[in-house]
Amino acid sequence: MLTNQPHIESIRDGEGLLRYRFSVLLQDGTGEEKNIVIDAPKLASKFYGKCSDGLDSCQRQTLSSYSCEYGEITWHRAFEQEDSSSFRLRLSFQNKTQRPIRLLRLSPFVIEDRGSLEIDGENGRLQLYRQGRHKNDLPSVCLLSLHDESYEDAQRGLSETGTTPDGAEEKPSHRFVSDQLTVLRGASGHYLFLGFLTGADQLVETTVETGGDDRFSRLEAACIFNCLIEPGETAVSQWLRVERRDEHIRSVFETIRRFAVGKARLYRARVQKPAPSVYCTWYYYGLTVSYRDVTENLNLLREQKIPFDVFQIDEGWERVLGDWEPNSRFPLPMSQVAEEIREAGFLPGLWTSPFIAHETAPVSIQHPEWLLRHPDGTFCRFPMNGTTYYVLDITHPQVLEWVRMLYVTLRRWGYVYHKLDFTRAPVIQTDALFYNPGIPLAKAYRTAIQAVRDGIGEDAYLLICGGLYDPVIGLADGQRTGSDTLSMWSRTLRSGGRTAPFTIKQNLLRYWMNRWWNNDPDALMVRRQEEPFRGLALSCGLLTDVEARTSALNQYIGGGIVCSTEPMAKIDKDRLMLLSLVMPVVPVEPVPRDLFDGGRYPAVVDVSVTKKGWHTVALINWSDTETIPCALSLNTQYLGDFAAVGKTYTLCEYDSGQVVEDVQYGDTVVMGREIPPHGCALLKVMVQDLTRPQIIRSTGHFSFGGEAECFRCKKGHIVFRVSWKFDRPVSYTVRLPQDFAPKSGKLPRYVSYHRPSGSITIELPGRGDYKIVF
Repeated sequence: MLTNQPHIESIRDGEGLLRYRFSVLLQDGTGEEKNIVIDAPKLASKFYGKCSDGLDSCQRQTLSSYSCEYGEITWHRAFEQEDSSSFRLRLSFQNKTQRPIRLLRLSPFVIEDRGSLEIDGENGRLQLYRQGRHKNDLPSVCLLSLHDESYEDAQRGLSETGTTPDGAEEKPSHRFVSDQLTVLRGASGHYLFLGFLTGADQLVETTVETGGDDRFSRLEAACIFNCLIEPGETAVSQWLRVERRDEHIRSVFETIRRFAVGKARLYRARVQKPAPSVYCTWYYYGLTVSYRDVTENLNLLREQKIPFDVFQIDEGWERVLGDWEPNSRFPLPMSQVAEEIREAGFLPGLWTSPFIAHETAPVSIQHPEWLLRHPDGTFCRFPMNGTTYYVLDITHPQVLEWVRMLYVTLRRWGYVYHKLDFTRAPVIQTDALFYNPGIPLAKAYRTAIQAVRDGIGEDAYLLICGGLYDPVIGLADGQRTGSDTLSMWSRTLRSGGRTAPFTIKQNLLRYWMNRWWNNDPDALMVRRQEEPFRGLALSCGLLTDVEARTSALNQYIGGGIVCSTEPMAKIDKDRLMLLSLVMPVVPVEPVPRDLFDGGRYPAVVDVSVTKKGWHTVALINWSDTETIPCALSLNTQYLGDFAAVGKTYTLCEYDSGQVVEDVQYGDTVVMGREIPPHGCALLKVMVQDLTRPQIIRSTGHFSFGGEAECFRCKKGHIVFRVSWKFDRPVSYTVRLPQDFAPKSGKLPRYVSYHRPSGSITIELPGRGDYKIVF
């Protein structure tokens, strides 16, 4: 270990002291690893000038340099003008030798003892909020000193189908690995936030370790290079934002929001509002999907006027992976299939997996030099769905051109919605020999996805499933937030498997990524089916009515894409009508407000109905046996800044229709129903305003009227307009302005007036476009 001055840089925030170091890990010419750890050199720092990169509100920056036998290390720091508790860091390394050096990682922030952290709180009750790099990883909040199920979740991922966490038989370790966002929160309300502001060039990770007493012992935030740096070249890490805050000054949710918004702005995130609704073939037909399956469901969707935006053909249409021509189950050209989808009223969508190939695919046979190999010369393999595949080298320019032309062809066929799967395959090969060893994998991955974007065009929709997150901000329109779903609450293929709770947890703990794209919670399946179709376990529908409703709620509180797969000829109408609760997609912003309350799964989700001026709050009962009261305390803990002292609120519970008025800040409202095991409740919370009309109750969309296109007072009249898309009745209860009363005998069709309460009820018989003026 090499160190320079013994002084350790200190950042004081008025409450405590945060001391840290930085490190560089590399391999010298003999292949031996060298870890250069340097105490942050306060005295060697020099003012570098004002910040002009626009990353955040930091206004001044300093540089510190250190020379070693391998080159020069420069440590960049940027501070807000009057707030030293918030700053950002990055490292750069210049190779000043005469030979290439393999740079493994640059770590701009290292804490190596608990005394340097200063947020432990009482009895060492330190919470960790960790993220995972891939969709199957399980984001979690756990107490570092308590070995419970949340602790285990924070160290593991799920299987591809969202069942019991991978590695469930392994003994939990004392080491946690997080991706681009990490929070350590003490019992006193202080927290340390670490967020990589940039992420397009390197993989990033933050590791947190505990000692034998289960208390914090070490933290390292690192950028992973694992590539050659040529003589004279300089490698620069990603920017890392560090904030030490008191939650009474700025909540952790606000800090996370600012982080996500800043990164979205930097990379010009593509966020479509509203997000699309998608019919996907996978979760019933799997690899057996055929042209006949497609046309049967297309015709029924059109006949029943189910308002999906996209009809997407999933895996199973191709000959083999890597040979992207239709197989014998699709006898017509795929361009003709796309035209039939469009004629049925949907946007054509198609599944592909561009970075892996079957050994019989033409690309594998004709271009073996494009395939990744291990140092011993054997091919790198990626196993999936019972088959292992070759992996394409995404640093090879000819591979990138092949990828681009593939998507030029698919776009020419007419497909404008593209779901890409298993794109993580090239970046998880730990010892692969790449064509270009001088490019970090994250940068190579972004370049490869850029080739896809170039092929499909800027106006096409790109959904990434099973890839990296940070490197594709600004390229992807949608990202899967969790493992594949199943239409069952529990699964016993592995002991203790509980499919829905895990995948809903993944979806909710990645809520803030909706700032970067449309989050995809994966498909909703609510059919009743005990026997597998064509021998496919994924076709089963084993949810109870209560569980089916909670699964539908997950689509709404996910805040992004709504997706579903159902055999339209078989699904019961009452289950099909659950789609009416979440379609059309209404833009919302969810926040799991009880994230740090100690539960394994989020149970209180605050959902702001964007631009409508009200919130909805989802309550979920994760118990297998106990009912819980339907109750909500109206305060900032569960509603953020929407809850304010001095304002009066109205609450309504969706299923019972119960309305409670004149609720004040700090009140706890207990509705007249209980939530059954695996069940949910949804409450509307709105500021009581007697000067304008307000929808206080609805039996339509989960947003309590967010689907209404127009609702306002205009020249002494109230105008209500909605396009109701489903074949079932729907009603809206409207509280009228205090000085407004409909004239007797002048009420339009569908409207009834309740004089004592000063409200009206609009009852619509079913599907249609309605405009009501009175």
